[in-house]
Amino acid sequence: MPGRGTVAACAIGTLVIVIRMHGRFVRKWWFWTIIGIATIANTWLLIDFPFAEKNYTFAVIAPIGYIEYLLVAWCIRRTAGSFGDASVRR
Repeated sequence: MPGRGTVAACAIGTLVIVIRMHGRFVRKWWFWTIIGIATIANTWLLIDFPFAEKNYTFAVIAPIGYIEYLLVAWCIRRTAGSFGDASVRR
């Protein structure tokens, strides 16, 4: 179905950017739990979301990826703060 490839690429790109920007947490179990939940949510939405017969461009999908980045980054910061990581400012 057209459009799913662009959406999948944007979702993968967003998760790669999150992992690279929060690299200091890669050895924490909770970090990979958050990344796993985001991956499962992306996969579920990609499979179950009824896409129209339309090819979505990156310009259409990118704002959604940015919102996803903000949400996942917020979850990481809140979780790091609650686990007592001193490098996270509140």
